[in-house]
Amino acid sequence: MRSAELERRFNELNFLMSEMNKKLSYLSDENEVLRNKLEEVERDNRSQQIEQLVYSNIEQLNKRLKALSDELYGYIDGQNAQVIRYVDDVREELGSRIQSLSDELYKYMEEQDRQILGHIDDARGNLGSRIQLLSDELYKYMEEQNGQILGHVEHMRADIENRIQLFSDDIYGYVDEKKSSCDNALDKYSKKMANDNWILEFYYDRMMSGIQMYMIEQACPGNRAKLKALRDTHMGEKCFIIGNGPSLKADDLEIIREKGIFSLASKGIYKIFKDTNWRPDIWGVSDLDYIEIKQNDLNKLEGFTKLVCAQSVITQGVLIKDAIYYPFIQAERSPKCFNRDILDGVHFYGTITGKLINIAVYMGFNEIYLLGCDNTLPTKIDASGKKVLDTSADSHFSKDYYSDSSEELKAYKNVDVEESMKYVCDAFKDIKYFCDMFGVRVYNATRGGELEAFPRVNFDCIDW
Repeated sequence: MRSAELERRFNELNFLMSEMNKKLSYLSDENEVLRNKLEEVERDNRSQQIEQLVYSNIEQLNKRLKALSDELYGYIDGQNAQVIRYVDDVREELGSRIQSLSDELYKYMEEQDRQILGHIDDARGNLGSRIQLLSDELYKYMEEQNGQILGHVEHMRADIENRIQLFSDDIYGYVDEKKSSCDNALDKYSKKMANDNWILEFYYDRMMSGIQMYMIEQACPGNRAKLKALRDTHMGEKCFIIGNGPSLKADDLEIIREKGIFSLASKGIYKIFKDTNWRPDIWGVSDLDYIEIKQNDLNKLEGFTKLVCAQSVITQGVLIKDAIYYPFIQAERSPKCFNRDILDGVHFYGTITGKLINIAVYMGFNEIYLLGCDNTLPTKIDASGKKVLDTSADSHFSKDYYSDSSEELKAYKNVDVEESMKYVCDAFKDIKYFCDMFGVRVYNATRGGELEAFPRVNFDCIDW
């Protein structure tokens, strides 16, 4: 109610101020009119009487204006005093009401706190009782479970011990059986080796190699010295022997190049040169059919040592530019022989990879890694029911390894595919036997393939 009264009085005051402003505006307008008249009087040179009359009117107007101003300020002062008293009354009343509400609120909050604390105490007591009951039940259950588990573990332990004993008996029996089998096989192998001792005893290899080196020396003076200069040049080092299988990747060769590892490769490896900056340190070939077909390409190879079998010159009459010729014992022996000194001859083995291993041993390497040596040859059955080379399948890392299928068939024209693969697999086993005897470790880092004569290693995990 008081707020409404105060608003009403403010509205009246505003109205009075508006009326006063109107009257002042009116008096100002009249004063302007009188001034204009006075100017007219001056212009028209009117009499003094008119001038006095004007001044008299102005004086009266000023008095009336002063009286109105005094009246207005008096009224405003009165209104202001009333408003101030009203505001003080309202402030006092609001302060009393706020204090009363504050007291009631604090009292209510204290009551609520007491009730909440009471509920919490009750809940704590109930939870404590329930937790204790659950704890007792849990410990009882755990004791029962522990008893059951211990019983089960004891039963399993006894069962496992019995099974281990049985398995151990089986293992020992199997090991004894295998040992006996290996002993028998070793005895047979030793007897077989003894039968071939005449080759070494009567220096057959050295004699044949000496003849070959003599003939080569006539065509290529200084060849023996070049071959001899390679002996033990890399004692105790590691190297890679790169095959030409379909698993070979240029990226792997780049890693070998970056690591600076010595490498040996063969035959059509140059087909991958367009995909990598890697190049072999030693390149070799012994396949006479391949030499005859690719002699123009082989003459263009440069930047690395080329090792070619002596028969290329002796029987085929093909000289390869800048090549070093090694003596080649071109005979399929079983078991195979292995001359650590290649001046005594490098044996056939049925694969250039075997010859490169022999050459690496001659150069002093004692840790050899094979890469791209898939040891696979795709075959198919021809019209006569015989296994023959399948030229439609990938047998090398490059589809243009040979110019066409007819060239590939020409390269394998003297090869019995099935017998050849068996001979090569046996040759790798014999090569491992000799390398083990010489203390040379050979590992197969090929990605896939079927060569299992040497222990496998992951190319990506080699300790460079």
